[in-house]
Amino acid sequence: MAYKRLHLFFILESISVLMCFAADSCTKTDSCSCSLADGTSIDLHPLADSDKFAFPYTVAESGDGFEYAWNPCNPVSDTSQADCTNAASCRRTTGGSDGLNIGTQDSALFDSSDTNLLLKYQNYASDGQL
Repeated sequence: MAYKRLHLFFILESISVLMCFAADSCTKTDSCSCSLADGTSIDLHPLADSDKFAFPYTVAESGDGFEYAWNPCNPVSDTSQADCTNAASCRRTTGGSDGLNIGTQDSALFDSSDTNLLLKYQNYASDGQL
């Protein structure tokens, strides 16, 4: 199985992870990997942590007043944030209050643009709203 080197970035406004390389469509294998038409695979399992965010809370460059954390593959619960359970990604106000689950592992979707592969997450409230 061949693997491509990836550079990961959060696109915080759209709750996406951007993987920078020329992108073809990538067929989802699971919430953490996909297969390209040429037979190569994208596999984020080596980046994942089993019980905490592999990418801990970081202040957004946009200066939106929030910090974001992400863990590929495995859901994480931030016990300091009541609304951040079983999450792929959580957002909290800078300083650590008002946490919110902004994406779940089971919603992971591999999508492509002209030049990039995106990993998108969603988390809908019971009323269907994000």
